[in-house]
Amino acid sequence: MSSERIRRIGLENVVMADTEITRIDGAAGRLLYRGYDIEDLADNASYEEVAYLLMFGTLPDEDELEAFTADLASRRTLPAPLVDTIEELAADAAPMTMLRLGLLYLSALDGRADEDDRDLHVDRGLDILAKVPTILAYYDQFRNGREPVPPREDLGHAANFLYMLNGEEPDAATADCLDTCLILPADHGINASTFTARVVTSTQSDIYSAIVGAISAIKGPLHGGASGNVLGMFEQIESPETAADFIDDMIDSGERVPGFGHRVYQTIDPRAVILRGISARLAENADDPAMYEIAHNVEEHMRETIGIDTNLDYYSAVAYHYLGIPDDLFPLMFCQARVAGWVAQALEQYEDNRLIRPRAEYVGPENLSYADQK
Repeated sequence: MSSERIRRIGLENVVMADTEITRIDGAAGRLLYRGYDIEDLADNASYEEVAYLLMFGTLPDEDELEAFTADLASRRTLPAPLVDTIEELAADAAPMTMLRLGLLYLSALDGRADEDDRDLHVDRGLDILAKVPTILAYYDQFRNGREPVPPREDLGHAANFLYMLNGEEPDAATADCLDTCLILPADHGINASTFTARVVTSTQSDIYSAIVGAISAIKGPLHGGASGNVLGMFEQIESPETAADFIDDMIDSGERVPGFGHRVYQTIDPRAVILRGISARLAENADDPAMYEIAHNVEEHMRETIGIDTNLDYYSAVAYHYLGIPDDLFPLMFCQARVAGWVAQALEQYEDNRLIRPRAEYVGPENLSYADQK
């Protein structure tokens, strides 16, 4: 094996690019978007500001933010044929399938899809960012036999999604909770879905294809499907008082407790700490505050007995449940949030592109002969 070749099964810890987008310090439990700590952004910024930061490299000033927000809002409406397609397929299509189909439909309507121009890449990226929430909300309305609620241009990104999903304008505090929930997973370095997006981009394919590829990677339960499993676990636990015994039974039977541990963080995921606070606030006004208490007791028991911390998926499940989001849409919420990061990563790949082409080490048989098999 050549000295220039490095063997890493799963490409773990292999650096495939320089980036100015996201820094993860796994040992210290820190996450930074373009130099800004995630706690700082979660406390002070809107999702629109973070999307702008990821895509364009700086936080927007007041005028830039107003223009960016208005531009996104103006792009929310779906083409009528796509609305008809969602209505026709919603009863049978799985959520991830519908989202991918929706983006492919938009690609089919874009006569410029194969043109390689940065301004066009940005324009398409903004269109995807604005329309993904509408696709998800329309899908959920149609599959439940309801007429979709058209988007409004006078609401922010998070508030508008909740309005379309639930048919009621959320109060400011609720919208702010979802806004923060969208900020936290907006980017996270070269994870499986982002790597997929950059691989597709490196072939000089269009950004629709890159995002559809990323969503396909999210579909796998090892990447984007854990939050639904977390909620399912909580629903099986009868009360906060029985949480520890339930978890002990899971561990004794060899089951993996979902929502714990992370491939990168050696300490608690900083996003999980923020989501814990959001979940606690939402629980105060919820009809079933016991779910948060169950989650908290499970977290404490796992830390005391196993010494392992929660990850993003854990309290995301609690927060999304309290926000009225159907559990099978939890992975789609991850996609909705991560679009900003995927677009930013694709734009960075376009900027200084080299085809991503790793190799595999052949370990199969050698020197076989076709004639010897006859």
